[in-house]
Amino acid sequence: MQNKIVITSAILVTLGLLASLPTAIQAQEMMPEMKMKMNQMMYDVMFEDRAFQVMVMSDYDLPESIEFSQEQRSISVEVKNLMMMDMAHFEITIPNELLSGEFTATLGGKQIKLIQDDKEMETTLHENIMKSFIEENGIGDSAMMVVTGTEVIPEFPIGMMIVLFGAFGMSTALIMIARRRIP
Repeated sequence: MQNKIVITSAILVTLGLLASLPTAIQAQEMMPEMKMKMNQMMYDVMFEDRAFQVMVMSDYDLPESIEFSQEQRSISVEVKNLMMMDMAHFEITIPNELLSGEFTATLGGKQIKLIQDDKEMETTLHENIMKSFIEENGIGDSAMMVVTGTEVIPEFPIGMMIVLFGAFGMSTALIMIARRRIP
């Protein structure tokens, strides 16, 4: 353990991050717990006639299902066995076509911090959930996590909107031409 701390100290000094040493030591003390196998599963989230692949990775038990609400601009999952670890990692990867923008998250109705990793086709949200947070907020061993975005899939597909605007434009043009011919 001391060798790891010395190596970490050398790296932190090299990077000018010596002030982060206590955090690095705390992280190393938690490493046995953090080395637990991450569970991973892909879920098909249906919207109208389309299926969107949403991936969930977690130290916790994986949810049985995912609920998508276009109206609420959210995805909800039930997270179980929250009291199992002092700290656990939960991440969800959402296709940008389904839900995107700036994300917020709640666990049992309480705001939680998340790290947002935006990519061209998808966004991955990372949450580190501390047991102390769960206890302090009276969340319990099982709670609903709700991830809310600012942009959601349109009710009408974009192609359909283009066709509608085209049809509207064509109708307007025909009406204008017909009015000119009538004396």
